[in-house]
Amino acid sequence: MRSCRTVRCSYTPNLTSLTNQVNRSERLRKWGSAGTPPGMPRIPRLEMKSITVLHESPKIILAGRSRCNSFDSNQYMLVNRSTKRCMLIDAADDWPDDWAAFISSSHLTLTHVFITHCHVDNIINLNAFLGICGRQQQRDRGRYANAQDKYRANNEREVEGSGDGTDQIGIMWCPAETCWVQNFGRACERYRRYEEMHQVLPMMRRNLYTSRHLMIPGSGSDCSSGNAAGHHFRGNDVLLSTATNRATSFIDFGDGVLLYYIFSPGHSPGHMMLHIPTERLLFSGDLLFYNKVGRVDLPWGTGVRLAESLKGSSRVDLQA
Repeated sequence: MRSCRTVRCSYTPNLTSLTNQVNRSERLRKWGSAGTPPGMPRIPRLEMKSITVLHESPKIILAGRSRCNSFDSNQYMLVNRSTKRCMLIDAADDWPDDWAAFISSSHLTLTHVFITHCHVDNIINLNAFLGICGRQQQRDRGRYANAQDKYRANNEREVEGSGDGTDQIGIMWCPAETCWVQNFGRACERYRRYEEMHQVLPMMRRNLYTSRHLMIPGSGSDCSSGNAAGHHFRGNDVLLSTATNRATSFIDFGDGVLLYYIFSPGHSPGHMMLHIPTERLLFSGDLLFYNKVGRVDLPWGTGVRLAESLKGSSRVDLQA
């Protein structure tokens, strides 16, 4: 009998199994697991870290705070030095009033919140951010200083919705995340965040969105513009398309700074990264971490799409 050489097949681990092994934290058990759901209470204020400046250049300042909630999320804010306008990356921080004070003391104007994806740990404090920062900016502008301003404010309230400034802060998000937006209350209940459980997210008001909220191909989006269409409840919101490309998928941050958003599904169906080539900055959301990748064992997560997104992220140029 002639002997033959045994051929061994190479084994490629499934990304779902891989992320399940990497993310073994008992606090972040699988969505459908049995047992008592883990609680994620608000971090006490005295245990919070300070907001620090992480990056500075002639045009941009990046401020941030790490481990800003019990999910170990990070909160970032981009500041344009020239226009004094700023943009939040996600709305995860358990103490939004710290950011409102930072914005007010620095004489900045918060124009938008860029949502990488709509998992509960990234948007748990979105309503709080809009409410606290919106009201603070209204006070800073002193819009109701005299009777004429009050009359104009009443007219604006009839057209724009609420008059507390919350609707003037736009949200940039991908509608592919609607499945998570609709299940926000369920996620809050699972992690025992009962005060947020019954709140309605601004993105649920999509019936008032029109074509003006969509990104216009070839023109990008100007995040420094005001509410041009005052007849819409959330006139400053921007719906990000999943058909992203280098030519059209950018946000004009002012002073020649372009923010490129990159569709990167897998961890979540509408996950977006934010890339600033001139600053060599990439906000990878939950796609990529230090020494690990985003988990795909949550609903609507797929290992195949995550692998494709990881390959795409490796082609992002950070050597500008």
